[in-house]
Amino acid sequence: MRVVCAVLCLGLVGALQRDQVAQHAIKLHRGRSAVAKHAWSWVSDNCRRLGSLIRQKNTAIKKLAVAAAAVGRDHSLSDPERLFQVHTLEVFQKELNESERSVFQAVVGLQRALQGDYRDVVNMKESSRQRLEALREAAIKEEQEYVELVAAEKHQVEAVKSALAQNKTLSMLDEILEDVRRAADRLEEEIEDHAFDNNKQVHQQQQ
Repeated sequence: MRVVCAVLCLGLVGALQRDQVAQHAIKLHRGRSAVAKHAWSWVSDNCRRLGSLIRQKNTAIKKLAVAAAAVGRDHSLSDPERLFQVHTLEVFQKELNESERSVFQAVVGLQRALQGDYRDVVNMKESSRQRLEALREAAIKEEQEYVELVAAEKHQVEAVKSALAQNKTLSMLDEILEDVRRAADRLEEEIEDHAFDNNKQVHQQQQ
């Protein structure tokens, strides 16, 4: 997946380069070449951010798998309760995977649009059709997941006797989410600091 991320980022960089060649030539004599540099920095920062998010997602998936395995070995739970808790963790894994898939579909769509011929109506129609199919597929999966979550909510309300076990599962999930949140906060701070430095540098060059 990291290789795919790198390929997509390079594709976007290439598309950005082709689009900015003419603009760069026009703006260069006006002393605004820093604009192009700022755009390159934006691509670099967001590719790095995407890579970091994917690493965080993979870490969360592994932790969820470990948690599901631990629940599966917990003989203090009844069979229905064990299956429910494992399924709940699997639903969250599925949500992470589908979110990642949606991101890459969006990036591929953007890359295709940037590389397409806007004078070719057939090409634009095909891109629109592919986006529509992707949205339909995503809607079907989201509806299935929603039905599963509704069933899980109903089970949670009815299974009062297993509240302690429920709290144990939620505690594991909270710990995983807290790790992901802390990593995301650190990444956000790094991105903001880097963006501030870039903006300051661009402003100085324009002056």
